[in-house]
Amino acid sequence: MAYTCAASSSAASSSPTISLQTIMNAAGWARESTFRKFYDKLADSESPNFGEQLLLHCNEKQ
Repeated sequence: MAYTCAASSSAASSSPTISLQTIMNAAGWARESTFRKFYDKLADSESPNFGEQLLLHCNEKQ
């Protein structure tokens, strides 16, 4: 569950307003490839509320 939530929240954070370097620094990653390989997941663009989508996705994995 934690991995899924981390991936979803990382995807939300990878918006054009937040730099990839900022995300990497916050997570303690040295390589962009770590983010791209494990955490760069697309969020459901049809959902108007990311928080609701994240909670639903995490609950499905329990």
